[in-house]
Amino acid sequence: MKTKCVMVLLLALFFFSLYPTFPANVEAQTEPDVFVGVHLGYGDVAEAKALIDRTSSCANFVLIGTSRIFYDQLKLTETFQYAYDNDMYFMSFAPSIPHSEEGPSPRDLWFAYANQTWGDRLVGFYAYDEPGGQILDGELLPLWKDEGMPSNSVEAAENFKDYLTWRVDLVRSRNLGYWNYPLFTADYGLYWFNYKGGYDGLFAEFVANYNRQLTVSLVRGAAQIQNRQWGILIGWKYDYSPYLASGEELFEDMVFAYDSG
Repeated sequence: MKTKCVMVLLLALFFFSLYPTFPANVEAQTEPDVFVGVHLGYGDVAEAKALIDRTSSCANFVLIGTSRIFYDQLKLTETFQYAYDNDMYFMSFAPSIPHSEEGPSPRDLWFAYANQTWGDRLVGFYAYDEPGGQILDGELLPLWKDEGMPSNSVEAAENFKDYLTWRVDLVRSRNLGYWNYPLFTADYGLYWFNYKGGYDGLFAEFVANYNRQLTVSLVRGAAQIQNRQWGILIGWKYDYSPYLASGEELFEDMVFAYDSG
């Protein structure tokens, strides 16, 4: 039986939904069927705790996206523990903890502590942002290699995959020390190649006037074929105030994302 898991995150005022494509035995399931959560993209530990206090009665997930926390080992530990104590699941951008080849390093000790203390409550880590979209918009490095521009779309896709594989592997080795935590990102294009580049899960974006059904079809198809996780980020509708759609429209998007799983 395929179990359904929905993750709804709030990024400032953005919403996410996450569905795993992996089949599982219902009796062995330890995570809740539905995740509802928030993403902190600003502030420090005090703001994180305040947000958890405000949402823990109606949410069970938090994503820490502020560098003031995820680049500080002690602050990240304190924030994760606070989320854990409030019965929440959690994720952060990939942390940067010092590492040394001589003896147990702070990075290795921290991940050993995290694994033993929080278990599967630590869902994974977020790495980079919209790599496919940056390629489509020309904001990331060009798709050529030393030998010059790609001669066709197949070569361009292979160049992007190779580049993304290098970046993702760098996070796994440098930031995670090869601890086996899933890596996620959000994007609005090139989902298939993001998975090929090494991501375990993607949040496809519902933004602006993007076709919702097409977005779901592309990311879900890529995830199912490659046996990965997929989700939906419900973000901005306008590039001017009020930026977000109405509450009714946001709710409809959430329901559509859930029903599409």
